[in-house]
Amino acid sequence: MMNRSIKIIFILTLISFSGFGQIVNLEMNGVPLRASSYEGIQGSPFLFDDWSNASYTMEKGWTKENVPTKINVYEKEILTVNDNGNQIVLDKKQIYSFVLNRPQDNLRDNDGALVKMVFKKGFNEIPGVSESDFVNVLLEGENYVLVRVFKNKLETPPKNSYSPSPGKRFIPSESYYLINSSGEAISVRLSNRSMVKSLDPDDQKDGKKYLKENKLNLNREDHLIQFLVKMNEIS
Repeated sequence: MMNRSIKIIFILTLISFSGFGQIVNLEMNGVPLRASSYEGIQGSPFLFDDWSNASYTMEKGWTKENVPTKINVYEKEILTVNDNGNQIVLDKKQIYSFVLNRPQDNLRDNDGALVKMVFKKGFNEIPGVSESDFVNVLLEGENYVLVRVFKNKLETPPKNSYSPSPGKRFIPSESYYLINSSGEAISVRLSNRSMVKSLDPDDQKDGKKYLKENKLNLNREDHLIQFLVKMNEIS
């Protein structure tokens, strides 16, 4: 199976997959994407509307790179395209982790955003996250782990005088959790004060000092990673 050559197929569909190195073959198991229409619903159920390449590490140990991927946050589904050109929903039980390339337009809109986003499962210590749910792991250290949880609700706003016939809409949100050496998941905001307060008491003084000396803004992902790398070193 590992020696099977990977076919490169150009598909003419309503969705363009130009720029992707390959279309996933049958080694990536999944089920056909069921017909579902989001017509008339404001917003989007997806993390990113555009397809992005991702690299997968499977539970059995083998890997696959440059897989066109789309994450449906609302349905908690990971989508790809098989070698027949059909969209499929991947079997999350077979995936250990995957690394998603962040779309260029999203990078332009977010200063300091990480180019690649790591997704792993097994963080059921976080409220509302099951053992099989994938979360975005921004940093893994010996004493501190920072993860981001994406959610998307489908809501129907209450009727009012300004909107007599309100339609349904997707409401995306994200939350952050700092997991300490004791395995406790602490909800944090991307602010200097919140992050320092969430550190172990013995690390808070060093955290404040490092932030001040390096003039970091923890609302930026690159500054946030720099800060927590340092906190893992001194802990």
